[in-house]
Amino acid sequence: MKFLTHLSFINIHRLIGIAKTHLASHHAKNILREAIPATLYNNQYREQTMRASNWVITTLALTIFSVASAMAGPAVTVTFKNLGTKDATYTVANNNEASTRNNSNPTPTPSVKADQSNTYKVQSRTSPDANFASLRYKMGSKECVYSTTFVATAGPGGSKIPRWKESATPGGGAICTITVLSRDFRTYEWAVQITMK
Repeated sequence: MKFLTHLSFINIHRLIGIAKTHLASHHAKNILREAIPATLYNNQYREQTMRASNWVITTLALTIFSVASAMAGPAVTVTFKNLGTKDATYTVANNNEASTRNNSNPTPTPSVKADQSNTYKVQSRTSPDANFASLRYKMGSKECVYSTTFVATAGPGGSKIPRWKESATPGGGAICTITVLSRDFRTYEWAVQITMK
């Protein structure tokens, strides 16, 4: 204890700094425990460990977010309108439709009542130059399958040539439409309205 009484605050932190660079060494930890009180060591070690862990987690999260943002394609805003007299049910029947649901924000409402609508955005995370939405709604024996896609191909002088495509396929006597509401030629984001009757 006499040694600890005369040990200056600066020397304590100097020892902590030395031990920090050798935390993987069991010997360094023992030296640190002998030089300073257990309570101070435990607090300092805990703080340094938590600080390092938080830094790693934050850095990793920011890296993942940056990569995902860089890979994200232009978003499409979808508005589904039920023009029928019965509830329309949102369903998923294949991989493209499952990917659309996973890429939607918010997730499409499972059921849309007559004369009601549901709006959401779909954004693919696989390429900055592509995006798509594959959607399927049912109303009794009627069915509507919608598709809207975007692809940017290489143009002259490093430019990009944007291409959008839409389709609506009816089944069981349904009346299905898809209408482009807007297209942004700067961000390539676009909006569509799909209807079912």
